[in-house]
Amino acid sequence: MSLPWRIMNAAGWLGVVTVNAAAATGGLLGKSSGEISDQVPTLVTPAGYAFSIWSVIYLLALGYVVAGFLPSRREDEAMKATAPWFFASCLFNVGWLFVWHSERYAASAFVIAGLLLTLIGAYLSSRPAAQAANDRVGFFLIALPFSVYLGWVTVATIVNISVALQAGGWDGWGVPDRTWAVALFVVAALIAAVAAFKDKDPWFPLTIAWALIAIGVKQQSASQLVAVAAWTAAGVAIAAALLKLRGIAGLRPHKT
Repeated sequence: MSLPWRIMNAAGWLGVVTVNAAAATGGLLGKSSGEISDQVPTLVTPAGYAFSIWSVIYLLALGYVVAGFLPSRREDEAMKATAPWFFASCLFNVGWLFVWHSERYAASAFVIAGLLLTLIGAYLSSRPAAQAANDRVGFFLIALPFSVYLGWVTVATIVNISVALQAGGWDGWGVPDRTWAVALFVVAALIAAVAAFKDKDPWFPLTIAWALIAIGVKQQSASQLVAVAAWTAAGVAIAAALLKLRGIAGLRPHKT
């Protein structure tokens, strides 16, 4: 990775963390992200504790940024391939926060879709690091950050679009909100299973499961059907992840 990209990604990470800290404490346009979310409740909104995963995501992203400065990683092809995607994701992340805190819900849905697309690009570019033999450091510093980041933003995009539709007065074409929520959980579980088996990635579905469990916790007082559906979808995602973890362990050579 060239020096300009290393510096840009470090600056991008610092900008994202700074703006997110302001957003979490109400220092960005006067309200916290959670307060704005509570203004438009939906049946796919997760419990507040779920958002603590951002701390994990940014810590993993810091590892990725630091890896770019390691001499052993400067010529790493996965690092080179993911660098532009990561910087673009930082721009979309910061942009989304400003749009979200401006309470422009429809616009925020488009911005978070842009964030999702950049993370898909980074995720796909990072897969060689996940599959490289005897390079666990590369896995933890390059591949794992984007598995977790993309997993969370996948669900966040679903939630954001739901908020935008709710705020815009969409009637669901006459289909009950609970039915739409269950359908979205099915989609999330299918995406998690595909990532587990096609991309040989257990960490993406585990992140999806984290979000789905939190949705169930949040919605159990509003609809038991929605809560059970969210937990069932989470169970599917966890099962897929465990099967893939078992498969990965089975491929490792056993000591004799």
